[in-house]
Amino acid sequence: MKRILIVDDNEQNLYLLRTLLGGNGYEVVAASNGAEALDIAHTTPPDLIVSDVLMPVMDGFTLCRRWMADEGLRRIPFVFHTATYTDPKDERLALGLGAVRFIAKPGEPEAVVEALRVVLEHAAAGRLAPPSTPAPEETVYLKQYNEALVRKLEAKMLQLEEANRALAESNRVRLNLLESISDAFLAVDRHWRLTFLNKRAEQLLRRALPGQHDLVGTSLQQAFPELIPAIPELAEPTVPAQLPRAPLETFFAPTDGWFEIHAYRAGDGLSVFFHEITERKNEAQALRRLNDELEERVAQRTEQLELANKELVAFSYTVSHDLRAPLRAVSGLSAILLDEYAPMLATEADNLLRRIQSNTTHMEELIDALLWLSRVTRGELNVQQVDLGVLAGSIIEKLHKAQPERLVEIVIAPQVVVEGDAHLLRVALDNLLSNAWKFTAKHSSARIEFGMTRCDGQSVYFVRDDGAGFDPACSDRLFMAFERLHSFEDFEGTGIGLATVRRVIDRHGGRIWSESAVERGSTFFFTLGVSPAEAQH
Repeated sequence: MKRILIVDDNEQNLYLLRTLLGGNGYEVVAASNGAEALDIAHTTPPDLIVSDVLMPVMDGFTLCRRWMADEGLRRIPFVFHTATYTDPKDERLALGLGAVRFIAKPGEPEAVVEALRVVLEHAAAGRLAPPSTPAPEETVYLKQYNEALVRKLEAKMLQLEEANRALAESNRVRLNLLESISDAFLAVDRHWRLTFLNKRAEQLLRRALPGQHDLVGTSLQQAFPELIPAIPELAEPTVPAQLPRAPLETFFAPTDGWFEIHAYRAGDGLSVFFHEITERKNEAQALRRLNDELEERVAQRTEQLELANKELVAFSYTVSHDLRAPLRAVSGLSAILLDEYAPMLATEADNLLRRIQSNTTHMEELIDALLWLSRVTRGELNVQQVDLGVLAGSIIEKLHKAQPERLVEIVIAPQVVVEGDAHLLRVALDNLLSNAWKFTAKHSSARIEFGMTRCDGQSVYFVRDDGAGFDPACSDRLFMAFERLHSFEDFEGTGIGLATVRRVIDRHGGRIWSESAVERGSTFFFTLGVSPAEAQH
């Protein structure tokens, strides 16, 4: 097994080369400089030496010169493997010293192994004769070596200048960026001393420390004493390893403003951003005041509503008792006159009494409707599952029994199950279906439908008829109490029904609307947004 001596002061390079050559069947011996390599070679001569150039103690060029001057070593092939000295003049110097190959780093591993294999093969076959030309004289060698060093230094100086220019440009861009931001930015070292601050930070600190001429070097504790109670870490002599991760909000008295502070570790120190949030704080405070005022108004409004409800209850009692009594008296007395004194009354008097009875009856119906309307807005909802199709069927059956001679086609969707108050939903459907029945009465045949459809992912229920309809321009008045779109002579009614329907739908969290045209029927759509949990509120 061929032994190869590798010489390099870089541990990583030694490891890579040792692994590469060992994996190809070579015995590898390593040295970290030229002097160490000579000691190893004198003890156990290798079959080949591969050396770097730039190394401590003894560099590669000096090692090669000593190697070739040693009668016991000069027949062992010497190969340079370097990434530092790669100029053609460096290669000529290396070959002039007696090296057989000059391999520049980095190179393909396979190519390096192949080059060394060829050198060993030629050496074994005697095709690598020792250098026929003597090594250059000391002065010549030193001159060539110094020229190589100068070339390397010049190249390194150019690299450093380029790196410095790039660094200066990077610092200029970074400085411009830090100066352009609206936040105050400052940097502190591990002892909390300011090392940099942008113009915005300088403006803040000039107000806090008006007599301080040189702000750099000032401690963060001295500049912002307000932070010490909020950040206990500031009491420590140096920046600790762990800092609060969440941003800190603090009031800065010299500017009469609020700031949000973000701190990020930068080396041993910190980069700190001060973002002014005075406007946000003022807005939040104003919002809190508005909320407080709103809560007070809600409380006042609630008190007013409770008082209004009490008044409504009192009004309902008055309507149901105090107003009904005189109406009953008028109705009863007019009925006595008609029953007992009819033969004695003139025809006109008889008609007037009958009109009195008709109007008192209508007044009682209005009172009943008003009471229904007031009851709809009071009390808790008793939410349960309700089949609207079943409700609609029972209402239609009642209407048909009252007028069995009517020819009406009825279409009712089955199993329309919803969550709601069964009693109130019956009131709403009763009003809608009774209206459909009433407004189709003047047609020889009619069609009334109750069903359900879907719109925007929501269930929509409807009652449709092909009756008298109404002008859609008047639809905005439709659900107001006592608003009638047809005369009482054409269609009887109280004008309260649709207002009651709307109250029921509102209480269930839904909405109601209509589509209609004169003598082309009407469709009333409604939704129910109530859930069992919501209904209790």
